[in-house]
Amino acid sequence: GKIGSSFGFLHQLQLAMRAGDASARQKIVVVGPCEAGKSAVSNVLAETAEAPSENYRPTVGVRILECEAEVRSATQRVTVDLWDVSGNTKFQKAWPAIKKDAVGVVLVYNPEQQNHEQEIEQWFQRFPLAMGLS
Repeated sequence: GKIGSSFGFLHQLQLAMRAGDASARQKIVVVGPCEAGKSAVSNVLAETAEAPSENYRPTVGVRILECEAEVRSATQRVTVDLWDVSGNTKFQKAWPAIKKDAVGVVLVYNPEQQNHEQEIEQWFQRFPLAMGLS
């Protein structure tokens, strides 16, 4: 389903990497409304062993996961820091620090949640558009 389509993301990492930046560590932020499934998508991308929970547990501020990705255009492996960002806007004062040095954004929303389709536009404005990544 929706999570499965996210696997291609790591293989397309070279598209998000800044021109001329051959750093072996890249930062990607995962953002969207509350209860969108950002932590579940982050767990899948990072291949963590954490099983999905039946009970909703909101992320407090940000959760950082590390994973490895192979960059097809280069013969190197890249360490990706996935920043799983809380959807609660009470943490927005931390967003400038969260955005700093990020080379990509994963927008996550749940079409079954009321208002998520309207909210995702705001998240697009706040993150990829504001970061010059659109």
